[in-house]
Amino acid sequence: MSELSPDPLQNLRLFVAEVARHGLVWGLRDEDGWAILDSMQRPGDDVMPFWSSEDHAFDAATDEWVEYEVASIELEAFLETFLVTMAEEHCLVGANWPGDSAGLEIDAVDLSDALRAARSNR
Repeated sequence: MSELSPDPLQNLRLFVAEVARHGLVWGLRDEDGWAILDSMQRPGDDVMPFWSSEDHAFDAATDEWVEYEVASIELEAFLETFLVTMAEEHCLVGANWPGDSAGLEIDAVDLSDALRAARSNR
């Protein structure tokens, strides 16, 4: 597992590469659902953070997310269900945010395209 960087673009590239290679996405969830917060880039929209490794997700389970559990999502389900629904709801994706810090927010369609391209290039 690679360490996360202070560079959000590097973390996004790592997310795409690791998820395409391992076929899993990691998130935080509680009894109410997946972790979600207000977007810093698009006021009025939400962002859902996801990570490319279980360890990175555990590192983020602090502060307001300390009660959340780390859960995995198969890549196909992430592509066909999560990202499609997120795009319809104008929800952004936070990919590989370091620790409890916010990072880059990416459009769900753009992330889907990047993951599909990376998967086909393996």
